[in-house]
Amino acid sequence: AIYQCKAENGVHQPGVSRVSLQVTYPPTIRPSFEEKVSILFGQKVDFTVQCEADGNPSPKIRWRRKDTPLYFDNPLRFSRVGYGEEGPYQCIASSPDFPDAIRETYINVIGKPDVLGDPTSLAVTRGDSVSLVCEVASDPDPEAITWMWRGSDVDNGQKFPVNSDGDVKVRQESYDGGKKSVLTIQN
Repeated sequence: AIYQCKAENGVHQPGVSRVSLQVTYPPTIRPSFEEKVSILFGQKVDFTVQCEADGNPSPKIRWRRKDTPLYFDNPLRFSRVGYGEEGPYQCIASSPDFPDAIRETYINVIGKPDVLGDPTSLAVTRGDSVSLVCEVASDPDPEAITWMWRGSDVDNGQKFPVNSDGDVKVRQESYDGGKKSVLTIQN
């Protein structure tokens, strides 16, 4: 804003002075995105979350994955969405001489179960024990993980050929963002 001071006394030209006033203020983030944003698993189109902020001087806007040192440009952009992208993100607006303004969103990835890892082959010696692990990420969590052998469910050893002194056990564990099933075959 420009202010002008003008003084007149009737002699020739008035005295004039101009003052430019710059009002600085801290950054504030506009409510341009939701607190929780849901994205479909495997989505291959560009998905963006735009952060908008005001302040003087004009703030630098960037994103950070919460509790990590990873920073991203604004807008926050995903070209392919998997369960690894799920979690809290923070928009950070920074201006010199002011504290940062921070607004958080949670990227919620929903969709079909994703079996983690690549197919593998194992070799064991007869009489040894082996544990097979199937780890699944999904949202919502899978109701169950079922082990199959030759088209039949492996249910605590039923319909699964092992020696008469052998044993089959299935153990399932849930954790944040997924479920793990361990099939242990002994002898």
